Amino acid sequence: MGELKLGLLGGFRLERAGGRSVPVPTKKAKALLAYLALHGGEPQPRAKLAGLLWEDSDEPRARESLRQALKLVRQALSPGCAGSLIAQGDAVLFEPAALSVDIIDFQRLLADRGPAQLELAAELYRGQLLEGFDLGAPEFESWLATERQRLNEKALAALEKLLAHHIANNAVECGITIATRLLALDPLRESAHRSLMELFCKQGRHAAALRQFRVCVEALKKELGVEPDAATIALYREIRSNATASRTAQQARPGRNRGNSTGRPRQL
Repeated sequence: MGELKLGLLGGFRLERAGGRSVPVPTKKAKALLAYLALHGGEPQPRAKLAGLLWEDSDEPRARESLRQALKLVRQALSPGCAGSLIAQGDAVLFEPAALSVDIIDFQRLLADRGPAQLELAAELYRGQLLEGFDLGAPEFESWLATERQRLNEKALAALEKLLAHHIANNAVECGITIATRLLALDPLRESAHRSLMELFCKQGRHAAALRQFRVCVEALKKELGVEPDAATIALYREIRSNATASRTAQQARPGRNRGNSTGRPRQL
């Protein structure tokens, strides 16, 4: 693994192994590096790259802008990783083996599918691809939106598998953590709301479970204008009933709210 680390999830970060940030001067240069990194090992025609990021410019000007951006990327990757950018005729190839790229690691861990690997993949998913990026380049923005959706779906699938694993192993605290992360990515996922309600109940936290139902109701109403499905409502009613029964049982315990042990009234 190389001395540089490229982070693209949750924003753009290029760092030395020790954590020192490496500046990349322009947004277009950052976008170019990100695009090439996600197509590692695949030659990208210069005309395609120029059109992707400078579609409003004529071809000579777009190609010159691409040349300048590639120069900035090479300077940022120097000295140890400048060789990652390889010219192949009228194409550019990015060789990712020279540095660590979080998205490549994320997808590799997902392919392994084991719980430990899924945990690591979930930790890597710090946010959307190039979160906060706005280039005003329609072709690039269209590609970025598609990639964000693809990666977000992979992250959600990984979290769902982890949640099922923790529930099956009665790992309540871990399950709550994963369900909460799942809902942070997709607040409308009713199955995750139900899982979180059930996990709270396993801890005896009926009030928290009922609050989670209200969170679910509000999210569905605000975003979709719909009510929770029958399974969610049935779970809510069951939890409410159990909570009421639990309170009644506690109030009926011998000695509760009575006088002293002699049966005489307490002096106030």
